[in-house]
Amino acid sequence: MEIINSLKPFGFISLFVVWIAFGLAVFNQPKDKTKTFSHHAAANKQSYLIMAISQATMLPIFALFTIYWLTPSKNLPVSFSFIVAISMLGLTIAALVPSVEGWKGKVHDICASFAYLLLPILLLILIYSSSINTYARIISLITLLYFISALILLKPLKLRENILYIQLILFFLFASAMWSAAYF
Repeated sequence: MEIINSLKPFGFISLFVVWIAFGLAVFNQPKDKTKTFSHHAAANKQSYLIMAISQATMLPIFALFTIYWLTPSKNLPVSFSFIVAISMLGLTIAALVPSVEGWKGKVHDICASFAYLLLPILLLILIYSSSINTYARIISLITLLYFISALILLKPLKLRENILYIQLILFFLFASAMWSAAYF
């Protein structure tokens, strides 16, 4: 039980480290708001290594935190842990396989897209969970509405030109939802 409780800080730490890695990858070169985090990471070897190493270590840690601490302590369904594990596996593969032309880009896109498509399910579980605080449920709802709006409006409003900012806001909202569910 003590080992499980020692995982509690790793939810915050893992998402915070990934957040810093995003910043380093994006600000390591000239910023281009039309490119995703993945494209920024693939732009040069240093950015790629920062993202690959940070995500390959932190995403599995976040999955362990979710499976062994968050889900049981907040009485979330086992499906929540399963979806997080699958999503983190997809994002880890996407981090290790750069977003470049050819088969690597296709593998990256499939893994990242699959992980992103699982996000609404995770958010719905948080929204409808009676054991999650109201603040976390509201942030989860805002995140879900933002995610759906971004998907719907991405092409018609040419939001693709600002994809970097859209991803940045989405990650911030998701991290806020998870942090508030875990720690408040």
